[in-house]
Amino acid sequence: SWDGFYGIQCSKIELSTGEVLNAYRRLWKIEESFRILKSSLQSRPVFHWSEKRIRGHLIICFIAFLLQRILELRLIECGYEHTPDKIRKAVQDLELSVIKVGGQTMYLRSSMPELSANNLRALRIPKPKSLSL
Repeated sequence: SWDGFYGIQCSKIELSTGEVLNAYRRLWKIEESFRILKSSLQSRPVFHWSEKRIRGHLIICFIAFLLQRILELRLIECGYEHTPDKIRKAVQDLELSVIKVGGQTMYLRSSMPELSANNLRALRIPKPKSLSL
C-alpha cells in the first residue's frame, strides 16, 4: 500500500514542509557537482603520492570547479542556460594563436561557436578580432 511513497526526515523542525521538499529537490545539484569533480575535472589524484601534491591537485580541481560554476551562473544571468559539459566544451573550443612577424605580434583566433561567444559575453571579455591573412 506504500509503494511509490517515500519519507523525508529532517532535524530542522522550524522548516515548513515546502522548504524541506525544496531542499530535497535541490540535492541533484550537489550530486552533479560531485560527478563533475570526479569525472570531468578528474579530481582523483591517481598519479600523486605525496600529501602536498594530492592537496595541490585537489585545490586546483576545486578552483576549476568554482570557476565553472561562476561561469554557469553568469550565463544564466545573461539568459543563456547550458549544461556544464557544453560550457566546458565551449571553453575548450576557444583557440588563439600568437604570430610574430617582423617584430610585430598578431593574434589569430579560430572560428568561435555561439556558446563560446556567449561565455565571453557573460564574463564581459571582448571577443578577440580575427585577422585575415
